[in-house]
Amino acid sequence: MNKAIKLLDEIGPTNNTVMIASFKGFSDSTGAAASTIDYLIEEWNAKPIIEIDPDPFYDYSSTRPHVKLKQDKRVIEWPVPTIYLAKHPEGQHDFILLSAPEPNLKWKTFAEIMLEVTDLFNCSTSITLGAQPAAIPHTRPVLINLSTSDSKFEKLFDLKAPSFRYQGPTGITGILNLIFREKNMDNASLWALMPHYLSFGSNPNVIEAIIKKIDMGFGTSTNLNKLETKKENFIEQVEQALKSSPESIAYIDELESEYDKSNSIVQDQINFDGETELTLPSSNEIIGDVEEFLKENREEAP
Repeated sequence: MNKAIKLLDEIGPTNNTVMIASFKGFSDSTGAAASTIDYLIEEWNAKPIIEIDPDPFYDYSSTRPHVKLKQDKRVIEWPVPTIYLAKHPEGQHDFILLSAPEPNLKWKTFAEIMLEVTDLFNCSTSITLGAQPAAIPHTRPVLINLSTSDSKFEKLFDLKAPSFRYQGPTGITGILNLIFREKNMDNASLWALMPHYLSFGSNPNVIEAIIKKIDMGFGTSTNLNKLETKKENFIEQVEQALKSSPESIAYIDELESEYDKSNSIVQDQINFDGETELTLPSSNEIIGDVEEFLKENREEAP
């Protein structure tokens, strides 16, 4: 076993285990996909089972540790990738879940560790999650794209996987997808397309859309009630910010029109690795006040 792997508990028998992972960074700029994993960890009562030593994989000047107060004592919170195990006694699958910052260093070694982790749990299936900006409005359902070379996932998730066209830079998510497939593991990637002008913080609508696809594919039933209030507050804040910007309202109307004509247009903006291929409209001048409003409200929130 790689010395970077730290077992937190004994690994017992597992049932048809599926790995679901997301990495905040290149393929998840706002952390919405990673927040989806965090939500599943809580709702599925997942328990921490493995920690990965962060020292070999993170440049702490880029991925900084946090200092927090716990019982009036300052403690350091390191960016430790932690694997959680969710047991579903009545379901068809158990799950190992990982939400972590994208590693800065030694991706080959990190990928080997991920393969070793999947072997420890006898995983036959791996799913990665991502979220990328697209020219879509926040007033319409979130679009989910599927990336896979295995047609069975199209039926599982009721999505059509586009042909692979992208060549260029990739993130750790793209690396893991290809390595898992090379090892003959069933692999797919779910990518949420989110409004490019709302790139600050996690969008609860994105979290809900991804979870619904996971529930559809694996027969789980995740309680989404906790997202309802977050969704309402999120939309209320966005709409309140838009009221003071006629240019923003006009821009949203234009996006709605394009979305309603054919959402296949915006779905084509993302490829199998999740990197955006088309140049998105600049939101700096048109939608800048929306982001500023959301930032101010979240900073003031208790």
